[in-house]
Amino acid sequence: MDFTRIIEKSALSLLLVVLAVCQNVYSQETSDSNDITIGKTHKIESKILSEERTISVYLPIGYQDNELGYPVMYVLDGSFVTRLMAAVSTMEHLDGRGMVPQMIVIGIDAPNTRRDYFPTELEGRPGSGQADNFIKFLGEELKPWVENTYRTVPFDILYGASNSGLLTVYTYLTESDLFSAYIAASPSIGWCTEFILEKISEKFNDSAKVAPPIYMNYATDDIESIVLSAMPEFVSSLESNLPEKIRWEMEILENAGHVPFITFQNGLEFIFTGWKYPDNDLTLQGLEGLQNHYKYLEEKYRFPIRIPLGNLTDLGGDYFRDEKWSEAINVFKAYSSEYPTSERAVYYLAETFNRKGDIDSAKIYFEKTLEIDPNFTRAKEKLEQIRSSSE
Repeated sequence: MDFTRIIEKSALSLLLVVLAVCQNVYSQETSDSNDITIGKTHKIESKILSEERTISVYLPIGYQDNELGYPVMYVLDGSFVTRLMAAVSTMEHLDGRGMVPQMIVIGIDAPNTRRDYFPTELEGRPGSGQADNFIKFLGEELKPWVENTYRTVPFDILYGASNSGLLTVYTYLTESDLFSAYIAASPSIGWCTEFILEKISEKFNDSAKVAPPIYMNYATDDIESIVLSAMPEFVSSLESNLPEKIRWEMEILENAGHVPFITFQNGLEFIFTGWKYPDNDLTLQGLEGLQNHYKYLEEKYRFPIRIPLGNLTDLGGDYFRDEKWSEAINVFKAYSSEYPTSERAVYYLAETFNRKGDIDSAKIYFEKTLEIDPNFTRAKEKLEQIRSSSE
């Protein structure tokens, strides 16, 4: 089976705009307001590394408004603002399209890449070859700190690029159970090709072994010495040794340069293949089909999942326009149950009762809307209309 495909893809213009905006506002002070930030940094004292490390943390939109747990994406070289912002903007963009779940994003600083990212000592690079120690830091110190500090679920992704992509591949081959999935952009296998090939053979000498999914890529105009030169033999070894049950992909991108910008999008879409509910199935399958889809995903990924509010709004809206009041009420009740702090969910429910002619129920839910948001103007107007007509 050929797991390598050559595809021409360009970064989404919208994503570029979001990235540019995020980069411009990140931790910068405006002339007439407070700082604008999208996350926080923390200092973690590492006994394993014998040093203090800086960690950047992005919490997804709505994190403070619920008690849900979230998957975590760990981004190596996270001290690079553009890389961290690319991860955040891509995740939120794909979540908005229903393609992936919202995630906590952890950026990991890189003060000593020579020491931390190379799995074997390299000639002319003193201090290199201590990747095992860094992986130990990830598993025994960083991940427990994140899981104890934030609401997480047992699903996490490790992302690395270039030299940290090499570290990501090495982690996959030696401690694959440490993370639930892996993404490696332009991994610099060429630094130690033979060493990595040996690790592939050792890892998968038993065809019954399983490992998490891994997405990798590189570009046709990538760096020859550390990427392109190693890829034919590296990919061939993967094709020969990886059991068929393991999901993996090596994508070759045309003229995308070293560390293709679109890696986060393609990698996340690969990991969460099948996450999005088909839009054309909404009214065909109804609320039950929607609920069954996300119940299946919960069983597959093993963490609680909320039905995206966009799906519930669209389905309820379709029923509302068709004047299928009972079906619309059931959907908006499910919406309110999934998002108990959403005033819009309760308002939609109230308006459906109102259009159905059940004025008493409409009044109750307009009042509940205002309990959540006393400034919801439309709910106030509707409630006044009901009260005036009953006098």
